Amino acid sequence: MCDMDELVRREAQRGDRPIGFASGTSAVVHEGMTYDLIVDSTSTSSEQLAQQIFDAVNVSGR
Repeated sequence: MCDMDELVRREAQRGDRPIGFASGTSAVVHEGMTYDLIVDSTSTSSEQLAQQIFDAVNVSGR
């Protein structure tokens, strides 16, 4: 997950995606989905996100 304002900022910064794609698909991209783990990349570093995922996999794999 990621805050909409941050998604829009990243989309504009990348420059390789149609402007508005993130905001246009945000309402439906997770529709009907269930997840074992949800991480929020709005302000969490890649390293911290990777650690969260690693920890969740190791706990469930015991």
